[in-house]
Amino acid sequence: MQKLGAHILLFILLVLLNSCSLEQRIAVNYQNNIPNTSLLIRTNNELFFNNSKVTINSDLSNQKKMELYDSAYANSSYIQYMDADYFLQQFSNNFRSSFRNLGLKVFNEDSITYFIAQEKPKIIVEILQLEVEEYYSYFTDKTFEIIENNEKVRSNIIDVDIIAMNENTDYLLAEVPINAVSVNAWVSVSSVIDDSTQFNDLLFMTFELRDDVNGFFDYDYIKEIPFYTYDIDTVEVSDLWKTEVLPPKEFSKQVIEYFANELINYKVKQKTNKPRQWYWLMNPKTKRLLPTHRDYKYSILEKNED
Repeated sequence: MQKLGAHILLFILLVLLNSCSLEQRIAVNYQNNIPNTSLLIRTNNELFFNNSKVTINSDLSNQKKMELYDSAYANSSYIQYMDADYFLQQFSNNFRSSFRNLGLKVFNEDSITYFIAQEKPKIIVEILQLEVEEYYSYFTDKTFEIIENNEKVRSNIIDVDIIAMNENTDYLLAEVPINAVSVNAWVSVSSVIDDSTQFNDLLFMTFELRDDVNGFFDYDYIKEIPFYTYDIDTVEVSDLWKTEVLPPKEFSKQVIEYFANELINYKVKQKTNKPRQWYWLMNPKTKRLLPTHRDYKYSILEKNED
């Protein structure tokens, strides 16, 4: 009986190893074929600026809401200084360049006939809506120990909450209010895998630019209380150029990771009737696909498979 149990365990292990090996071979095969993947980018001019630092009640009339939206925009710290047309132009150009830098063959709408003639797999990407939003967020830091005072002078000091973790372990938690500006994108991705299979999904992606907090926990031995002392490197209006450059790089990478994982999952299920075991991330420098158990950063709002 012991030998039979050992044989069964060995068989299960071999099956798992073979499945992992198959998934890896499929991933490497697509990785090598990324330069043969054609991508068509469709443009859309839906751009909204939103100052979420101002709360607008939903029960107000539409006219009153629009007045408050306009007032919030005019009194914003960041978005009022951004030009919509220039932002869209720069974002679109950087989005295309980012895909090219990842190794794909990129086509615009004016070259759609050439795109149609390309071999599969192919991808059609359209940003349906962009939003630049400014809001208040929080930087959080926690520790299980108090660091000795290093005698550096800090401009801000706050009390620290002591939070129970499980039943016996306490940790210190500090929350620092900060400014944040995010670029939010609703992206339609249509992926043609072969003559009979395609995916049409709606993804949500976001990139956040925020104040940088540099701080540490300390202890007041006279008052016998812990505290958190910190400096803030505040986001300036001059930093807003980053919203035109960094999000397109991150969003293009996420689109390719989405497509690669859909493709790998489809190929694995064809062979084993089971889904992939890993989530594959792309190294933008080496163009390598690397397996991880971490979840993806984007959200799939609508998923349709034909």
